[in-house]
Parts: sequence; structure tokens; C-alpha cells
Amino acid sequence: MTLKDFKLITCLCLLVLSVSFVRTPTTLAVTPADADEWDSARPIEITIDSPATNTYLPINDTQSLHAYVRDCDEYRVDEQWYTYWDEVRSGNTSTDYHIWWEATEGTWNDMYGVYATYKAPEYESGSSIRTVTITAHANDIDRGDETPTDAGYEEDDETDSITLKIWQIDVTGQISGTTSSNYDGFAMPTAYGGTDLGWVEHGNPTGATGYFGNIQLKGSKSSSLNITTGFSWYNYVKGIVRHKTTTSEPSWVTPYDFNEPDYILDFGPAGPNPCVDKDMRHPDGGTDVSEIFALDAPGWDTGTDNDKDIPPLTYYDFCADYKAWVVYSGVPVSNECLWGVGFELDEVSGEWSDVFHALDTE
Repeated sequence: MTLKDFKLITCLCLLVLSVSFVRTPTTLAVTPADADEWDSARPIEITIDSPATNTYLPINDTQSLHAYVRDCDEYRVDEQWYTYWDEVRSGNTSTDYHIWWEATEGTWNDMYGVYATYKAPEYESGSSIRTVTITAHANDIDRGDETPTDAGYEEDDETDSITLKIWQIDVTGQISGTTSSNYDGFAMPTAYGGTDLGWVEHGNPTGATGYFGNIQLKGSKSSSLNITTGFSWYNYVKGIVRHKTTTSEPSWVTPYDFNEPDYILDFGPAGPNPCVDKDMRHPDGGTDVSEIFALDAPGWDTGTDNDKDIPPLTYYDFCADYKAWVVYSGVPVSNECLWGVGFELDEVSGEWSDVFHALDTE
């Protein structure tokens, strides 16, 4: 053997030895229970793939989320390394999980596993859009029921995050001035005050035929929210109407005590929902001005001659409290605007006269 041949053989031997110590993951069918050593082939992979980041979500509504997760581990038997795809996607309870979710604001209906259900927070005064960060965590340190026990390499958290835009409607009540020029619903009848807001009495403004507390409810949203239709106004009312009759001993008569359930859609005096503007455009189909409206005129129409039910009535008392809010796709998306109307009428010379009246709104 020449020196040249000897050097060649020596190099080949060293090459074989060096290769034998290279970690070579494979997918051969071996039993993880026989593993001499575990390791992580690469970090756990996690990506929130639904919904898209910066998705708009109304307050009080829920959002389904999904994360793509996989964990490539490896184990050694003798000198050979084998690939092991750890089942990090299983487990969906607080004591049995690999994947869990958190949010900077809001709550969870389901927060464990690749599928989760987030619930947006309630109304909060301030910005009409809030940014909430959603984070999904994946690890391999919480389960102990795999075969073999604790199979896989125990790794710390890997995370992925998205943001959600939580939006709301801000409702305010106006009981002075006139109806907004952006109001695009049916007009309040002249007999109930027309465009005038606040206290309306017989003949003031001209054409009014009764006594009413007129209010304009306005809902405002951020102009960056590209939703213009699908809103509904809801109203709740609680109160009483009573009056005295012309008897030797005047007595109170209560014709009705109204304590209506939620979700009353009857605004204004002319029928179901007549004085409501339910989209954000003015005029319809035009420029988005990010406002919706509802008008209401609770009170009593005393007729053209201002003498309804005289006699036998001699005194009329009206008192009611209201709250109004906006709903979108069945979900309340605004604050509750509280307001109230009260007045007393007395019979004077065969006509009704205002004794006392009060309007208030938050």
C-alpha cells in the first residue's frame, strides 16, 4: 500500500465517523417509549389565522378565533434521532391544555384549544373604537396523559397576536332647539310640535294640539367604521298616567300603569316606529355622516279646542321614565340614554292649562 492509498483510506474513515455523529431526524416507525433522549427539533409554530387582524367587532358581541399550531420534536434511540409531531392541539379545559388565549380587554366563552370564543367588552365612555390585543399561547408543559407519559419535549410559550377594533355607538338626548338637519326619517307631525324639541304645549309652537315632551336621540359612530345600515332603535318605558274626575269627592283614576318590557320599537305618536332614522347616511344613499336618529313626543293630544275629556276630567297627570339604546344584528351596541317627561294639567274655564312640566336627559 502506498502512502497515497493510506491517506485516502484514513480520510474515508474519518468521514464515516463524522457522519455517524450527525443528528439525522427520520420518520421511521419506532416507539417513543424507547426514547433515550428528547429534544426540540424546532420551536412550536403558532399562527392566529382567523379572524384577520384589525377586524371590527361591536361591543357585547362574540368572535370565533382559530390558531394553526404544530410542534415538531425529536427523540433519540441509541444513536438514531427520530421525528415526533407532538399533539399540542389536544386538550381544551383549564386543567388539560396546550393552547390558551388572553385579551387585553373583554372576556372569554372558551379560551383553551385551537378554537376559542371571545366576547367583546361592554360600553365604556370615551373613544368610539378601542383596540384590543388577542394573544394565543402554545406550549408543551401542561399535559400529562400522553403515551408515554409526558411524551415530547417540554417547551415554554410561543405566541401569536392580532388586534380587534371594538366599536360602539354613543347615544345622546337633546331636549332643546330643533331637529337636526341630518335627520332623514319621517317628520314629527305639526300637531306634536314638528321640528321643535323640548316642551310643547297647545298652540306653542303654532299648530300643536296637545302637551308633549319632545326629544331627539342621536347615535354617533366613528367615521372609520364602514357600516351604514342595519341599526335599530330600542326603547323601554316605565311610568303612570292618572287623572281626577268631577265628583263631589274628586278621586284619582289610573287609566293605565305602563311598565313595558325591553325592546319596544314604538317611537313617536303616529304609529309603530314612524320617527326613526335607522341608517348612517344623509340623505339616504348620500354622504356618510356617522349619525342615526330617533324622535319621540310622549304626552297627550288634547284636541284642536284643547278640551279633550272635559268634563268629566278636571286634572291630568303624566309621568314617565325612558331608556333608549341602539342594536346592531341583535346585539346592543350603545350606552343606554336615560330621559324623563312629567307634566300636570288642570282644567281652567273648560280648557286644559299647564300647571307643571319637567324634562330631563342624561
